Amino acid sequence: MAVTLLVAALAAIKGVPATTLVWIALSTAAGQASVGWSNDYLDRDRDAAAGRRDKPLVAGDLSPGAVLSGALITLPVSAALSLPVGPAEAGIMLAGVGSAWTYNLGLKATVLSWLPYAVSFGLVPVYVWSAAEDAAAGWLVAAAALLGVAAHLVNVLPDLDADRATSIQGLPHRLGPRWTVALACVLLAGVLALLVGFGGAITAGRAAAAGLAAGLIGGVAWSGSRGRYRLAFLVVIAAAGALVVLLALGAEALPA
Repeated sequence: MAVTLLVAALAAIKGVPATTLVWIALSTAAGQASVGWSNDYLDRDRDAAAGRRDKPLVAGDLSPGAVLSGALITLPVSAALSLPVGPAEAGIMLAGVGSAWTYNLGLKATVLSWLPYAVSFGLVPVYVWSAAEDAAAGWLVAAAALLGVAAHLVNVLPDLDADRATSIQGLPHRLGPRWTVALACVLLAGVLALLVGFGGAITAGRAAAAGLAAGLIGGVAWSGSRGRYRLAFLVVIAAAGALVVLLALGAEALPA
């Protein structure tokens, strides 16, 4: 839900037509469903071993076949829902969702666990700008990629011990909690620096948004250092929202 809303907000900032924005939101939601459901299907045994009763497959509320079918159906549907935006955009959507699937299919257990997040998030402005018949600036793609990696690092934190017990050794598992939180905050600070440096003149509104984002990044550091990892992930989502506001307030500086 958070990713879909952030992508839709980015499309609104870029000024795409309302119908195009709806197709972008629907295709993003379908892609996120495919990624989430495939993750739950592939991790069902690990989740059961970790006692994750909050997972519908572990709790027995859904059958594995139903979840797998949903994941496989929504994968092409995400691209199909992008076709009204354009064939190129459908290809970009498929590439982004496909990249996320590579995480679920095995990269999550390697030192390259961050790469699918960098690719998939980095493709978001490429997708939105292409929908507006424009090319996203390199700094904006880099900022989105860094945000994706930071989200990955913090998202994994609550499950580090359970993952290690089931042979998952992604980048956060190798770094450990302290360095994972530190790296996530550095990456988020990098996103903020890119948006401040390239996203437009510093106005009162942009300064306030930047200050809010900086404060939330500090909140990620605080909650992560105290082992409150689920709170840290929620704060990352809030920080992403503040960064989008910062981008919106400098929209006149974005490539036209």
